[in-house]
Amino acid sequence: MSESIPTISLKQDREVVVSAIRSACLNHGFFQITDSDVPPSLSDRLMNPMQTIFGLLAPVKLSLKSNGQMLISSTMELESLCRLIHYKTPERDGGDEKNGKDEHDDIGASRHSDWGLLTVLLQDNVGRLQVLDLKTQTYIPVPPTPGAFVINCGDLLSRFTNGVYTSAKHMVVAPPPGVDRYSIALFNNGNPGHTVDVLPLGPEWKEWVQGQQGAAPQAKRLYEPITAGAYFEMNWKDSVAGQKQSPAREA
Repeated sequence: MSESIPTISLKQDREVVVSAIRSACLNHGFFQITDSDVPPSLSDRLMNPMQTIFGLLAPVKLSLKSNGQMLISSTMELESLCRLIHYKTPERDGGDEKNGKDEHDDIGASRHSDWGLLTVLLQDNVGRLQVLDLKTQTYIPVPPTPGAFVINCGDLLSRFTNGVYTSAKHMVVAPPPGVDRYSIALFNNGNPGHTVDVLPLGPEWKEWVQGQQGAAPQAKRLYEPITAGAYFEMNWKDSVAGQKQSPAREA
């Protein structure tokens, strides 16, 4: 079983970085980047106030479907969405009589894929994010790495590549009692009016995929064209109907 998703240093030659990212998108759908131009002090300035922010919200006693609390900032409709996320172990109120736990207590965010193009995540040192390994079909941890950003492909990017790039399922395991988990997720969701259709794959691309996977990419079209906005609307309706995990609980 793979120990974790790839970690890619941006200090390497451009060709090496591009090749590593392409392979990660193909084989995992997730990777971490290090040595970016974002100074650690800026990441700290973003993460450090979160305990205070969510502490101020506590008296409000927000009613949420998940164990997490979210502050949401969006720009240009669906194009970009930033969430400040707080997970904590829920208070016990009965549940399983044997151990005092409800069956969902160990899950901070249940198994899901992201609906958009690309997600960038800054997580604290608690971790608890897990990603589905495609080869073993088991969930592997994404360990907190100082100065790293976690990147993952979303459903729309997978549709653009006819399933070649993976929109991997992932989840967050609830932290242990007394430990809070904080993260900041930036969801890049695309222009809601843009039609998402399978991009033409040239011979070089097909040869590269075959070299990576030992088989040529799927020739048959897997997805019909759909606008980004319509795709989100469809998934929201499924979510409301209880058929699919809402993106408000991601990462």
